[in-house]
Amino acid sequence: MNDLFWKGIRFVRIQWNDYTNITRCRVIPLAAFRSLLACPRPGVGVVTTVFGLVEVSMAEGFSPIGEYLIVPD
Repeated sequence: MNDLFWKGIRFVRIQWNDYTNITRCRVIPLAAFRSLLACPRPGVGVVTTVFGLVEVSMAEGFSPIGEYLIVPD
């Protein structure tokens, strides 16, 4: 991981496509990404609503309650 720092990499982008085929991402500083990987359950939490957003509206069947864990592979 130190090798990334010395190559000038400062941030890590975690990217996924939601159910409406919209590309979404989280950009994390390298130091925070290191500590994230050290956790017993590494990942970025996103609310369930993010997968049901169509522009600014929430699709039927989705709830603002709950969370998904996006895990880098």
